[in-house]
Amino acid sequence: MPSSEQSTTRQDEALFAFSIAEVAKRLGVHQRTVWRYARYGLIRSVRFGRRRLIPARELAALLERRG
Repeated sequence: MPSSEQSTTRQDEALFAFSIAEVAKRLGVHQRTVWRYARYGLIRSVRFGRRRLIPARELAALLERRG
């Protein structure tokens, strides 16, 4: 039986983008910090309707850079 951590990872692999709130939670920072990252070009974001999303690859790259 897979652990909850493994199932979360599998769910994440199926996602193409994350909301600002989801990225903030994963990074352990405030949502405003993620907005600033996007604003200053530290992380790429895309607009989807009225939402601003962070592509999964961008989040992975940011996590890798942070170590």
